[in-house]
Amino acid sequence: GALGLKGKYRMDNIALINTFIIDGFVMYYPSIENSSEDWILRSNLNFTIPLFDFLSVKLAVNYINDTNPAVNVGNNKTTTNLLFGLDF
Repeated sequence: GALGLKGKYRMDNIALINTFIIDGFVMYYPSIENSSEDWILRSNLNFTIPLFDFLSVKLAVNYINDTNPAVNVGNNKTTTNLLFGLDF
């Protein structure tokens, strides 16, 4: 099984940038056998600013925290991406 939460909030008519969108999700996958030892937590948070009708900028932050059998890999991983989107 899994537990999840997903959301999106849009703010319009903001000075200088006009529109600001925040969206993201959190997913938790507990182990059926032993939830304190085996689990996965994944989350994502996005900040989007549409610049024009065809161009937008998005900052995406991903966070992964899970039990991992390889000690050298570690449990926590965070990535950040700056994305430019074209809509045509």
